[in-house]
Amino acid sequence: MASFLLIVGVLGFVGFFIQLIFRLFKRQAVKSTLYGMIGAFIVLIAGGFLLSPDEDSTVKSNTASSETIVSAQSSEKKKASDEKAKQEKLAQEQAIKDKEEKEQAEKKAAQEKRETALAEKENTKKQINATLLSTEYSGTQTIDVNNGEPVFTEADLSTTNGSWETYGDLDVLNRPTDAEALLNLAMQPKEKREPLTFDPTGWHNKKLKNGYLYNRSHLIGFQLSGENNNPKNLITGTRQLNSPEMLRFESDINYYLEQNPDAFVRYSVVPIFKDNELVARGVHLQAQSIGSDAIKFNVYIHNIQDGVTINYSDGTSQVSQAAQPAQEQAQTNTVNNNSQEVVTQPAEAGTMVYVTPTGERYHSHPHGNGSFSQTTLDNATAQGLTPCQVCY
Repeated sequence: MASFLLIVGVLGFVGFFIQLIFRLFKRQAVKSTLYGMIGAFIVLIAGGFLLSPDEDSTVKSNTASSETIVSAQSSEKKKASDEKAKQEKLAQEQAIKDKEEKEQAEKKAAQEKRETALAEKENTKKQINATLLSTEYSGTQTIDVNNGEPVFTEADLSTTNGSWETYGDLDVLNRPTDAEALLNLAMQPKEKREPLTFDPTGWHNKKLKNGYLYNRSHLIGFQLSGENNNPKNLITGTRQLNSPEMLRFESDINYYLEQNPDAFVRYSVVPIFKDNELVARGVHLQAQSIGSDAIKFNVYIHNIQDGVTINYSDGTSQVSQAAQPAQEQAQTNTVNNNSQEVVTQPAEAGTMVYVTPTGERYHSHPHGNGSFSQTTLDNATAQGLTPCQVCY
């Protein structure tokens, strides 16, 4: 409407203006023409006035449209921003999940690797033990295993946790099973060693010409670990097994650690028992100094004693005449010279007997050198003592 009035006003004003010019040239009255121009001008003014609100409305409409567009764009941007933040959060959560899964997978793989290594080690140990059990003593007490090369794994040689020592549990027969350690100088005892009191399985000792048949043998020597009366660390070992054979390897380790106070030596000692025997057939020793080959060995030491036949099932033994103490040799010679047949007859149950100073035999009456201890026959036989051949 406003536009229509504006057009009418413009046309009218132009028309009346032309008419005015024409009348002035003709010198006619111009009053009505002026009135017409005024009216057209008013119409023109009215149209312009009415048009102004329409323009404002258009501007407002345009502004509203612009605001709507801006709002829509802002909404889209916010939506896009929210979506991006959501995706980033999901990505972060997925990254954390992936990291956790990777760590779990790595832990599982490491655990499986450890278990595989342990299984392989245990299998190797069984194979070695089986091989050692089939190795008969043939005059050499200490022999190399695997050409003297230890079979420790990478994990076995780790020093991450510093020095340590572990002892396997006793088996169903109360036999020691294993002794493992990462030795260093700090582990060595400062106190004086106390006497041993624990009797390991198969402990039936005898006095020989040059000492006693058996020692309470440490798997890991006291000088290296400070372990003393530990049943998991003691076996019935011959004097030859304990010293000089095991002792010379222990002394080498001890000397190396004294010369290298910060050094470590991985050490392993496994007693080798056959079936249900109570005395070990031998011991398997391995050692490796960490970071060097100063200490490096893998050996098997037979648990034997020259001149003695050992019954490994219970620890009893037969001593040759050459290995017997001088006193018993004289007694045996007397019997042989008199051509007497020795018949071993036990005393009657419940009677009192006298135990020799060696703690191996009992007499019907004390004789010879040393201090005898009195006990009942039942106690003597329960301890595995045998009767004196001269007395009975």
